[in-house]
Parts: sequence; structure tokens; C-alpha cells
Amino acid sequence: MIERLATDPNADIGKLEKIIELHNSQQDRQADKEFEAAFAIMQPDIPKVAATRSNTHTKSKYAKLEDIQAAVKPVLRDHGFSVRYESPDSQREGMVTATCILAFKNGHTIRNTVSIPIDNKGKDGTANKTETHGTGSALSYARRYALCGILDIATGDDDGKAAGGEPMVTQIQTKVLMELFHSSSSAVQEAFTLSYPDFKNVPLSAYTGIVSHFKNEIAKNGGDNA
Repeated sequence: MIERLATDPNADIGKLEKIIELHNSQQDRQADKEFEAAFAIMQPDIPKVAATRSNTHTKSKYAKLEDIQAAVKPVLRDHGFSVRYESPDSQREGMVTATCILAFKNGHTIRNTVSIPIDNKGKDGTANKTETHGTGSALSYARRYALCGILDIATGDDDGKAAGGEPMVTQIQTKVLMELFHSSSSAVQEAFTLSYPDFKNVPLSAYTGIVSHFKNEIAKNGGDNA
């Protein structure tokens, strides 16, 4: 219809513009729905990233941007997503701003922008880096926070393992298990609790099997948790 009106010399231009605007709006809504649906499917697969790097100034551990990207990029790729970064041409004085852009294969994108101070001073306020080095360091931090925020990535020290070194489920995966648990029958809940008194202590290797079991039982009982 749009093509026909566009080639009609007698077409009402105002009407054509409104039709094109409505068409584009419908496409945007559909792309947004596809994005949200795919993101929801991907979320349980996003891993927690161990904080293995040490900050000598704050005496704390953190996960570097490179570590986080290495952990999540395969997951993003498998689900049709990608990330990139942008920074404004002019930055606020003493600050660095970075925007993380999460794009889906249908072209839909969302953004998360983070601004932090230039990192060129120690805890006592004295300079400990050149401004160039401090700006680069701050930009890396800003990108890291923007990426973690847009993907809801959990980072922390390497306490997500049992004594034997077995990785545990992520925070997002824990939420998935809890939701399925509360939709299951009391018999299934009791059996699960006997094996795993704490949701956070479910081994990552068992996650897929448990989710499948929950879903099968819920389907059998029609979602009734009586």
C-alpha cells in the first residue's frame, strides 16, 4: 500500500506520511517485543563473573572488563545479541562517560550510560597516575559498569564454588529455580529441598536437568502447586 501511494502522483502527502509513521511505529513495537522475548530467554545463561583481579588501593577484588566480556560474548552471540560502546565527543571536566549499546539481530537496541570521575588519584587525594592513564582507566571502569548494568551481570569474589571447586548457579539462575519451585507440587518441592536446602548451592552442572524436571512436573500437574 505504501509503495502504491508513493508512486501515485495524486496521493495525499499528509496521509502518506501518517501511514509511513504508523507502519514504522508498528515495526518498532514488534522489534521491541522480539528483543524482550529473546533477552528473557538469554538471561538464565548469563554467568556470574568471578572477581579475580586485585585493587591495591582499595584492597578489594574486582572483575576486569576483559574478563566479563570473555564470559558473556559467547552467550550473547548464541542468542543473537552483540554489544558495543560509545563515548560523547566532549566529556564533562573531571569525568568520563561511556555508553554500552546492546543490539539484537533484528536491529533493536537499548543503551546504558555511566559517568565516573577520572581515576588519577589515590585514597589520600594525591595523583598516582597521569591524566591520560587515569582517563583510560576510568573509561574501562565506566564501560564495565555499563555492561554489567545492561545485562544484569553479577560479579564477586570466587565464592560461587563449593568446597570441591564445583561452580554454583548464578543469581539469575537462582531466581529461575525459585519461580519454578513455587509453581511445582508440594511433593516435587519436598524432593528438591531434601537435595538442595539452599537454592544458591545448586551446582551449575545440575541446573539444566533440574529446570527440565521442574517444567515437566509443572506441565503434568497443569501448573497446580497444591
